[in-house]
Amino acid sequence: MNVDRAMVRELTDRLSVRLVEAIEADSHSTAFSASDGQRRVGIREDRSRLELLMGRWMSEEIARINQARLQRGAGLLDEHTERTLRAAAYAETVGAGPLEPYM
Repeated sequence: MNVDRAMVRELTDRLSVRLVEAIEADSHSTAFSASDGQRRVGIREDRSRLELLMGRWMSEEIARINQARLQRGAGLLDEHTERTLRAAAYAETVGAGPLEPYM
């Protein structure tokens, strides 16, 4: 099953908002927490931290989508659709967009 582009866009938009908020909060706290002379690595430079955050946010947003589907009387996303949705939203948010699978 192909993933609905509107669903990808909705998920991408929500993840993007969360990512921007996290980067802004992180850069603000990093600027003020370097008083001990140690440089703090921000979320933009810490790929593993970014991956963990994106995974957590993705799970929360997929759960929200599934809850809304259940309330409308639709079933949960099947495994293939969820996996495809996750990959597409990740590529759009922090990857190379539609070129991500080829890179």
